[in-house]
Amino acid sequence: MTKTKKVLYVVGGTAAFMAIGTTIFVFGHKPDVVTNPCFRSCHRADGCKKKAFDKAWKANWQSVKQFFRYGEVCNSYQVGDKYYTGHSKTAFCRNINPFK
Repeated sequence: MTKTKKVLYVVGGTAAFMAIGTTIFVFGHKPDVVTNPCFRSCHRADGCKKKAFDKAWKANWQSVKQFFRYGEVCNSYQVGDKYYTGHSKTAFCRNINPFK
């Protein structure tokens, strides 16, 4: 087996592993339920309303997109019958983007 084939196998395996992991997270993760919502639960820091999602998997998918596009580590959560994404107050790392 050539070196190029080995590299392609490793890259393909890594991509497949990431795709499977992302799929499991999007459809398997149950967002936390907020028992005492406040204004910031449904509104951004600038006062605008956050985008609400009807299904948990859509909020989870938004978390994945924010991570890969902007390097933001976001959590999905439920307020009432709607789902939102946001940053955790107690997170060790909120953003992995070194340019931000």
